[in-house]
Amino acid sequence: MTTATAPHIEDIVANLRARLVALGDGGEATSENERVACRRDTDAIQRTITGLVSASEDLTRAAQRLATGEADHAAVIAKCQEIADALAAADDWHKATDSRERDRAFDHEQHLRAQMDALVHGQLLYAPGQAYESLDSLDRRIKDQTTRRDRSQRALDGFLQQAAALLEPEET
Repeated sequence: MTTATAPHIEDIVANLRARLVALGDGGEATSENERVACRRDTDAIQRTITGLVSASEDLTRAAQRLATGEADHAAVIAKCQEIADALAAADDWHKATDSRERDRAFDHEQHLRAQMDALVHGQLLYAPGQAYESLDSLDRRIKDQTTRRDRSQRALDGFLQQAAALLEPEET
C-alpha cells in the first residue's frame, strides 16, 4: 500500500487542477470528437480530484478512530492489570485470625472481583456516567476501524494511480 501524506496529496491535486486549466473548456476544439475528448478528460480529472480529497479525509478519520479504539483498549487492559495486581496483593481472608480482619479482607476481595466482572462486561465506571467499554466490543470496533482504514487506503491508492495516469502525458 502507498502511504501519501496530506501535503503530497495537495500537490497532486494542485497539479491536476493545473492540468484542468490547461485543458480549457473545449471551446477551442475544432471538431465534435475533440470536444468529447476534452469533456471526458475534464470529467476524469474532476472525479480524481474529488476522490483523492474524499479518500484522504476518510483515511485520516479512520486512522484517528482506530487510534482512539486502540487507546481505549490499552486503558481497559491497564485497568484489568491494576485490578489483578490488587487481587494478588490483597490479604487472604482464609488466613485471618480476627473476625473483623477476615470480614474486611473478604469484602475487599469481593469488591475487586466485582470490579473485574464489571470491567469485563463494560460496566465499570471510570467517571460519573462513563464506563470502560468491554474488551469484546473494543476488539470488534478495532477490527471494523482497521477494515475501514484499509479500505480507505486502497481507495486512495487507486485514486493516486489514476492521478499518475492523468498527469503522465503532461510530464513527457
